[in-house]
Amino acid sequence: ATPTRERFTYSSPTPEPSPTLTNPCVGTVPYNLRLRAEPDPEADTLAAIPFGTTIAIYGKDGSAAAWWYVEYDDLYGWVDAEYVQATSACDAVPVRPVN
Repeated sequence: ATPTRERFTYSSPTPEPSPTLTNPCVGTVPYNLRLRAEPDPEADTLAAIPFGTTIAIYGKDGSAAAWWYVEYDDLYGWVDAEYVQATSACDAVPVRPVN
C-alpha cells in the first residue's frame, strides 16, 4: 500500500448568540427585600436582598402592580417596585413578559 497525504480540516460549530438584556437602570434597596420568581407577593423567594444594596433593573411587569425585573448576585427575578428607590432612567425600561 502506498501512503497518501491528506490535509486535515478542522470543523467547529458556529456559536449561537445568546440574547442579551438591555442596559439596566439602577435602583437601591432601602429595606431587606425578597427577590421573587414571579411578580407576585406569593411567588417563591429566590433570595433576600439586604438593605443598601444596589441592583440592576432590566424590565417591569405590564400589570397595574409595579414590579421590577432585576439582577442580584447572579440571580434574575422580580422585586416589588414600592420598596426600591429607582433612578429616572428606569421609566424607560421595557415591559418584560412573565414566564
